[in-house]
Amino acid sequence: MSKNVICLGEDRFNKVWLKSVTEQDAVSFLRTSHDADRVRKAWKIANGLSVPNYVKDAEKPKRKRVKKENDSND
Repeated sequence: MSKNVICLGEDRFNKVWLKSVTEQDAVSFLRTSHDADRVRKAWKIANGLSVPNYVKDAEKPKRKRVKKENDSND
């Protein structure tokens, strides 16, 4: 399997193309032939925002905590 192909079930997506477009563009172009949620997931995987559980070698993205400021009216 090529490194430039993302396989989600029976669907295959071109990783290079997904990196070159926005998420909204990918959904609008591929919605006729693929499920919109699956296209979003493939786009996130291609852009490094998500790592599937079955990929063990890659380090999963981590979020930093954002401190919320209290809006108290004292």
